[in-house]
Order: sequence, then structure tokens, then C-alpha cells
Amino acid sequence: MMKPPCPLLTVLTLVWATLPCTLARKADNEPFFEFSSGVKSYDTAYQLAHAEMSQNIQNGTFIAGAGWDQLWTRDTSYAVELAAGLVHPEISKKSLEKSIQVDEKSGEQVWLQDICGHFGGWPNLSDAIVGVRGAWSLYRITGDRDFLAWAFRITKNSLSRAERDVYDAKTGLFFGCSSFMESDSGYPQKYSMNGALVGKTKALSTNMLYYEGYKLGAEMAKQLNKGHDEVEQLSHKAEILREKIRSRLWSQEHGYYSYFEDENENLMPQMEGLGESLVLLGTDFENDADRIESIFQYTHRTERGIPSLWPRFVYPKDRKCKPRLISCNYHNGRIWVSVFGMFQ
Repeated sequence: MMKPPCPLLTVLTLVWATLPCTLARKADNEPFFEFSSGVKSYDTAYQLAHAEMSQNIQNGTFIAGAGWDQLWTRDTSYAVELAAGLVHPEISKKSLEKSIQVDEKSGEQVWLQDICGHFGGWPNLSDAIVGVRGAWSLYRITGDRDFLAWAFRITKNSLSRAERDVYDAKTGLFFGCSSFMESDSGYPQKYSMNGALVGKTKALSTNMLYYEGYKLGAEMAKQLNKGHDEVEQLSHKAEILREKIRSRLWSQEHGYYSYFEDENENLMPQMEGLGESLVLLGTDFENDADRIESIFQYTHRTERGIPSLWPRFVYPKDRKCKPRLISCNYHNGRIWVSVFGMFQ
């Protein structure tokens, strides 16, 4: 269950392109920026975000949030991408460098797969490749080539692990739970506490992360002056996955990409806020103007932003769900500012 280390930092993604602002680098012993836009509500939001982020730093790394004092790859990577890399580059680097584990089969270091008690870790949860997004974002800020070389090695190892364990040759997609909605509140009743079944589904967000894994891996290879063949191989795999996502997960009936393809290869009617965002942000991914317009038209919005998924799942009475019970609504149609920030 994800609680981003600095969710309000998504305010930065909403204002960079719309308002004149000032960013001032402080002294080396104070590795963060001051933000000033001249708009009181935005400046106040930044200060709140900065304060909250500071409360979620322990021993020089980010934690997942109040009640979640462990380091998570997913939370760290999204936070670094959304602004933490800019505000705290050294803490971001240390956090990413600790977001690794050793693959038991190959003995190689890979991005750490976060574990949730509802569905378990790898391979039911398979979104660890998200680490590449944070790493690439941080490299663009710092220009640290040694860090880039390290991140490229971890990313390549992680892609190899996924191709071995969670790639479905029949459909050309990757198995696994949605990125961040890894609890019962993000899935229909039949998946409750059934990680093995969730592991047979193929989520839009997780597959988009693998697409970006290949694309950003190719960009890393270019920056590191790797051979042409290595760059082309990663780029080719990205293009193959792109076509599979576009052909299998697009719901013509609903006008957006489906939340996930279930274990019987049927598309869910729900949209996934994070997944749609990753599609729209995807590097050279969606170039069909009609589809882009359709996503914006039919993706559900509320007065407070885009929900995590929609329509909500309706749970039977034996699930003991009540309107205000967070375990039933944690992801089920609720608004997470990190998701809304990406969609904006």
C-alpha cells in the first residue's frame, strides 16, 4: 500500500510550465532548492510539501510514509521523478542505490521488488523496473555518469529477470499486479488475498513501466556509449511491447486503455489513473491523436482530480465493506495526489 514520501511535491509538476518561478540553489551543505512563484497558494503548497518530505527521511533515505518506515523502490522512484530528485539529489541517490536486491536465480543485483501482504512479492508483484524512472530522472538532474552506469546495469539485470519470470510469450505482455494498487481495495472480490491469481493478470501500468524500462535503458546505453547492437536490441523490445500494449489493452468500447487484462485475457472495464498517465507520458508511445483525445474525454474526473481507478468495484456484503472503511476504498476510486499530478 503506497504512501508517497512527498505527495504534495506533485504541485511542482503542475506549475513548471504555467508560471514564472524562481529556483535558487542553496549551499552545498543544504542540498535543496527554494521555490518561489509569486502565487501564494502554490508557494504554500511547496513549503508544505518540503516539510512533509523532510518528515519522511530516515537515516539519509526516503521511507514509504507514516506507518511505513521501510524503503520502497516504487515510492522512492515516483517521488524522485516528481521532484524529490531536484530537491534532495543526494538523498534520492542513496535511496535508489539501496532499492536493490539479489536475484536468487541469477545471483545478479536487480531493482528491489516491494512486497505487499495482500498479494506477496515477486512474481505476483512485478513493477520493480520502476526504479529506472527514478534513476533516469536523477541522472538528468545531476549528470552523474557513474550513477548512470550503475543504474543501467541494475536495469538490464531487472529486464532479464522479468523476461525470464513474468513475460507471457502468448500475449507479449508482462504478468503482474498494477503498480501501486497492490492491495485488495484495488481489485475485484475474487482476487482478495489471492496473489497467485493476481499474478496471472497483466496490468496497464506495470506493462508501461516495462516499456519505459526498455526505452530508458536504450537512452542510458547511448549516454554510456554502449554498442549500437545493445541500443537497438533494447529499442526493438520496447517497440514490440508498445504494439502489444496498444493492440491488447486498448478498450475501444470505453475509449481508454483498460486497467488490466485478466487471467482469461479479458479486458476490465475500469480505467487506471496511473496507467493512463504513463501512456500519455510514455516516450514515443501514443502517437494516435484520436486515442489521445479519447483518453482525455473518457477518463473519469472528479472535482478533486482523477481517481486511481473507475468505475469503483462493488464488493459483496461478506467482504464487510462500509463506505468509510479504508480497507475497501484505499485504492477503489479514491484520489491519490501522485496519480493526479502525473495526469496533469
